[in-house]
Order: sequence, then C-alpha cells, then structure tokens
Amino acid sequence: MKMKSILTAAVMAAVSFNAAAAVSEEEAKQLGTTLTPWGAEKAGNADGSIPAYTGSPVTPPPGTSKSDRKLVNPFPDDKPLFRITNANKDKYKDKLSESQMYLMEKYPDTFFIDVYTTRRTAAFPKYWQDGSIYNATHAKMVQEKEGVEGAHSGIPFPIPKTGPELGWNTLMRFRYPYVDTSFTAELIDTSGRVNLINRSDSYFYHPFSAPDQPDTPFTARQFLRLVAPARQNGIAVVTWNYINYAKSGDPKVWIYNPGQRRVRLAPEVSYDTPNATYGGSDLGDESDTIYGRMDRYDFKILGKKEMYVPANDYDFQFHTTVAEVAMPGHFKTDKFRWELRRVWVLEATLAPGKRHVVARKRWYTDEDTWNQVMWDGYDASGKFYRSMISPQTQGYQHPNSYTPAAIVFDHSRNTVAFLSHMGCDECMLRTRDTALPENTTTPDNLLQQGIR
Repeated sequence: MKMKSILTAAVMAAVSFNAAAAVSEEEAKQLGTTLTPWGAEKAGNADGSIPAYTGSPVTPPPGTSKSDRKLVNPFPDDKPLFRITNANKDKYKDKLSESQMYLMEKYPDTFFIDVYTTRRTAAFPKYWQDGSIYNATHAKMVQEKEGVEGAHSGIPFPIPKTGPELGWNTLMRFRYPYVDTSFTAELIDTSGRVNLINRSDSYFYHPFSAPDQPDTPFTARQFLRLVAPARQNGIAVVTWNYINYAKSGDPKVWIYNPGQRRVRLAPEVSYDTPNATYGGSDLGDESDTIYGRMDRYDFKILGKKEMYVPANDYDFQFHTTVAEVAMPGHFKTDKFRWELRRVWVLEATLAPGKRHVVARKRWYTDEDTWNQVMWDGYDASGKFYRSMISPQTQGYQHPNSYTPAAIVFDHSRNTVAFLSHMGCDECMLRTRDTALPENTTTPDNLLQQGIR
C-alpha cells in the first residue's frame, strides 16, 4: 500500500537515519505553542475531520466516582459518521493498515470499521508536560537504541528524529503510576469458540511516570497473580522493565509456581519466545504492543499520516465480553470505535546477524498519546503473518490514556487472542492515589502470595 506522508518540518529532514540527534532550543520552542508539550500537532487537519487540540479534559459521566471498577463511556450519544466495509474500503485505503484491509477482505460480512467523531481527549499531569519540554533538549539515546539517559518524567523525545527515539517514546509514555487491574486473556479459535487462557489480578507500578522518582531505573514494575482457571490458580509473576538496558541488562521476569513452591527467574520471556502467561498466544516482545530490548531490529520513521485507529473505546474495553464479539478467526466490530487520528509510522527490519520470527514489523503510534494502537508483522518470506489492534481510552478521574486490551491476530492459524481485556463481570481497573509498599513488586513477595 502506498503511503502519503504528511511529515512535519521538525522531522522531515531526519527520518531516514538512526544516529542520535539533539533537538535545538529553537525547535523545542514549538512545544507548548504549535505542538503540545509532549509533541502532538495542536492544529487540526485541512478539512476539520481532525479537530484542533484544545486540552479540554474529559468530563466524568454523571454518577461515576474514583471507586468505580470500570470506565464508563463519556460520549454515549455519539453515533458512527460512516462505515468502511470490504465493498468501499478502496476509497479509504490510504488511511487503513494492511491488517484492516486484510480482515475486511477475509471477513467481509462481519469485520467493518465504524468511524466516529474524532475527540482529542488526551490529557497528562502538569509535571509530565513540563518534563517533556525539558527532555526535548536534554534526553539522549544510549548506544543508539539500548535505552535513555538524562530524561525527567515526561516523553523523552517529544520531537523524535530517529526510529529508536520513537520506539522509546512508547516504552516511556505516561501510564498512571499506581493501578490495580483484573482482566482476562481469551483465545478465539478457527471455529469461533472462546477459550479462556486465564484471568488474573495485577498491580502496575510505573516509577518513571511518578512525580517523586527522579532517579528511578524502571519504566514499570508489575505483580500479577493468576486466579483462573483452577489449574493455574496461584501462579504469580513479577516483572521489571528498565529505562537503560545497557546498564541494567534484560527485563526481569520472576515466576512463582505453586506446584513447585519456588520462585524462578525466567530469562526466556523476551523477543519471539511465546509468552507462557498468555498461553503462547503472543510473543515475548509483543506485550503492551512493544516490550523489552529493541536490539534485534533496525528502526526507521516512515513519517506521519492520518489513519482510522481505535480511540475512546470505553464500551468495547470495559463493557463488552469476548463471547459477544467472537467470530471464527476474528471478532465482530459493531461495538468498536474508530477515529481519524494522526499517527507516526515506525518500521522495524531485522538487524544484520539477528533473528526473529517476525522479520519486519510496522507500528502505528497515536501522536496525542504515544500509544502504539496497531501493528502489522511479516515473516522472513515477506508474507503477512501477525498483527495487533490495541484500543485506547482516556481516563477522566485521573489524566491517563489506557491501553489495557491487546487483540493479537495470528493470520497463519486464523486465531485471535484478547489479552488484558476487561469486559468480564469480575474485571476492573482502578487507580490508586499512592503506591503499595515497594516490596509488592519484588521476587521476595512472590513466595508470600502462594496459596497452595
């Protein structure tokens, strides 16, 4: 598919190389003026289908509170503007990914795209915005793509010049510092049957996003405990992700197995190793759309373009069960919301001497949130192989853009996995005002959580 790039002047001259490039003081003056403090274009597009960014926060729906288990759609009266189907997709193909085109062609009666009014709902704390402006002239890449140094809490490269900078913006994007979740992982097989992989309770701690952790080496620390099905009840996992892998080494994953009654370090949870926590339905580096070290690929920014991407998907993420939308090899999209957004397009190709079952990957990153909302993956022969769609919603009790759910398609097997989905009755997302004790996200705490 031919892509019409709409690059901004700030990146046009620099997208084709991977060397570190500092942002000048003059360029940085765009932040907070023509750009948001974290780097999105404030202006709308030419025909107004993408509005100007105003910074107006989302108003909490009537009757909601911080104690709610799930976010409620603050735009219940919005209706689709139009629908893109297999019959008319060519009219919109310059704004669609290969995965969207492929799914409409393969499932013409049930996979479609309902386009809604674009609502630029992104909002972040003031300290994060200030940190992003600071980082523009101070943050630096480590060893080309191994990490970041010199960054305060904020987007490290709000005016990215290289592929690794864009990738690290997603790895270090704002995520609310303290979050409790309960979610499911479910697989739809080729017959359309829903198979529960597991349900888990989790605590996410994001030190780099916190206002009081200036010297943290971590982007994220997580404690997760499986509670269903019964055969997995009691398995617990702690993960650590770093800001600088050249200094800290690989991401750390510790697993407690109640049958063995011991904690073990699991160094194999990386790259293209199937993720055991999700029954092998995704790969180690597909968690949260991008995960861990970036050293197996060379990265290149292809530009910025307008695309129909998932946005403000409150009803789908929090109030729709997988069983309601399950179809053989895909899912029905009548409860799914798509909006026209500007996205960065990042392409990764295998670095010389490296291997990975996904030899080439193309990510689509929302400029307003730095969430990677979709990606397409290809195998070594160039065949379209895997893809992901990651719906996003904006918090209204606390400023944060959530992407808890990830929908992973294995096109070679005609299966689709819903990971971290929150539509079940027991599922929930709840932000905390303060962190849990530091030892909550340590391997020492895993043994204390064992129940059998």
